[in-house]
Amino acid sequence: YRARPYFLHAEAGDPPARVRTTIDLDVQRVMHTALEAALDKHAPALAMAIAMDLESGDVLALDGVSRYGFANFLPLHHNFTPGSTFKVTTMACALEAGAVRPDDMFEVGNGAYPLRVGSKTRTIHEADGSLARGRVSAAQCLAYSSNAGMAQVALRIDDVWFRERLARLGYGTHPQAGLGPESRGQIPRPDAGGHWTKLYTQASVGFGHNLEVTLWQHATALATILRDGRRVAPQLLTSVGQNGREERVAREPFDPARDQIFSVDTSRLVREMMVLGAREGTGRTVCGARDDLWVATKTGTAEKVRGEMCVHAYGAALDRAAKKGRGVTKQEYQALRAAGPAHGGSCYTSSMAMLGRRAEGGREVFVLVVVDDPTKGGHYGSGVAGPAALAILDEAVGTTRRGEKVEQPDFGVFATAELAAQNPHERPWKDALR
Repeated sequence: YRARPYFLHAEAGDPPARVRTTIDLDVQRVMHTALEAALDKHAPALAMAIAMDLESGDVLALDGVSRYGFANFLPLHHNFTPGSTFKVTTMACALEAGAVRPDDMFEVGNGAYPLRVGSKTRTIHEADGSLARGRVSAAQCLAYSSNAGMAQVALRIDDVWFRERLARLGYGTHPQAGLGPESRGQIPRPDAGGHWTKLYTQASVGFGHNLEVTLWQHATALATILRDGRRVAPQLLTSVGQNGREERVAREPFDPARDQIFSVDTSRLVREMMVLGAREGTGRTVCGARDDLWVATKTGTAEKVRGEMCVHAYGAALDRAAKKGRGVTKQEYQALRAAGPAHGGSCYTSSMAMLGRRAEGGREVFVLVVVDDPTKGGHYGSGVAGPAALAILDEAVGTTRRGEKVEQPDFGVFATAELAAQNPHERPWKDALR
């Protein structure tokens, strides 16, 4: 009896591809730990963050964590209401359009302000404890995060110009980052039904409501404003190699007509307003008095209105549907949007945008942290997302090393070559965090 020869010969498979990324493993580790801590302390539906080198657009860390089984990568797929971090975008647009100057004064009332357009009026409320009272300057409107002030700033902008500039920033479009399924968010569009009105739509967009964005989109736009107005696509991959060959991932060349979204002066003024926010505005409780760190901040706290999804309810519905081998149906989705919070009380999206560097110089790093639907331990962006943002920033600029305070920051590189050599996988930080 002779065995039948099923295989004539065998050849060794190709070695795995070698992928080099911009990820800094220490920053990634600190980010993941900070997001998990926010998940434990505040019991949100999810938390996500991005850190990038402002000048180059290199992504130093990117992550999302959740208590539910969301299938797609949260930073590119999860839509959220940006709230007050979007006021940075509104202010940049108003400055660029010549609609406002930093020292222009606005009446914002004493916690509530009657905003009028023509014969119609709506009341704009400030957050509890807001520093914005009486008459404040445009710069203070951003630093103190005044809803009434920023609504008035937004109304000074031509609506067509405003929407065009938002589109150029990447809002409402797929970023094509190549990291899996993406959402394009939602920006209100004018139509025959009158879905863009000055009093309700434009005023609300002015303080970060009535629109939805993704973390990647919003971070790209905010970094553009702070980078002398130049749009640079965030980059995560630098090269891919196999069998002795390596190809670098080319950066998209800068096109001034396309990518110079704002002037250098607009960028400088916005940065000054965010520094004011860190020193005496809504970011003052996050950073405190730091001699070793230069920082500019914008907090965000968006209370969800009727029709906005409770992410806890949606996540629980996804998990139930997954156990049945299916997804959430369209009818279930619409019912969830109309149902309101699953946990009682109100739903919030808490966020923190932070730009910083060491006081003596060095690279500038931009960080954006979003914590969606926290259910305990507060809901303000400064308290919920602020600690994570500061921990990530400290690690990225070198004022901490692996989470520990550095008395004399290391001015060298962060072992870039060694870290790149450890990145052969699609998500190179995953194993390192176990």
